[in-house]
Amino acid sequence: MKGEAYENLKEILKVPFYLLLFLGLTFLFSLLFALITDELLIRGNLGETYFTITLALQTTISLLLALFVSVSLYKIKYFKQSDKAKSATSVVAGFLGMVAAGCPACSITLASYIGLAGFLSLLPFKGLELKILSVFLLVPVNYFLLRDMKVCKAKHHKH
Repeated sequence: MKGEAYENLKEILKVPFYLLLFLGLTFLFSLLFALITDELLIRGNLGETYFTITLALQTTISLLLALFVSVSLYKIKYFKQSDKAKSATSVVAGFLGMVAAGCPACSITLASYIGLAGFLSLLPFKGLELKILSVFLLVPVNYFLLRDMKVCKAKHHKH
C-alpha cells in the first residue's frame, strides 16, 4: 500500500478500538482456521510443503478479513454507509478462504460440512486455489477501501 491508503491505515490503527478490533478478529479468524484444520492429516496426506503454504495462506486471509472488517466499520462510522459491491466481494473471498481451510480429503473441514470436500479433492492443488483466489480478492478490496477511506461515492440525483 502506498500513499493515501497507507496513511489511512495508520490513522485507523491509531484508534485503540479499531486496533483491538483488528487484532481480536485476526486472532478469532486464525482460531477458527486452527479448529477446522487437521494438521496431522494434512501433513501426513499432503506433505509438509502443502501444510506450510496452507498455514501461510490462512494467516494472510485472517489478517485481510480482520482488516476488511475493521476498515469497513471505521468507514461506516465515518460516512454512516458502506460500499456494497466491495463488501460482497470480500464476503465471497472470505467464504472461499474458509471453505478451503482444512484438508479437503477429510471429513472434518468446513468444506465437507457443506458438501464440497469431494469437489476440492478434484482440484489439482487440493483447494489451495481457492485460498489464493481469496487473497487475490481481499488485497485489492482492502486497498481500494483504504485508498478511498474519506471519499463518499454516494450518487446524487437531480430532482
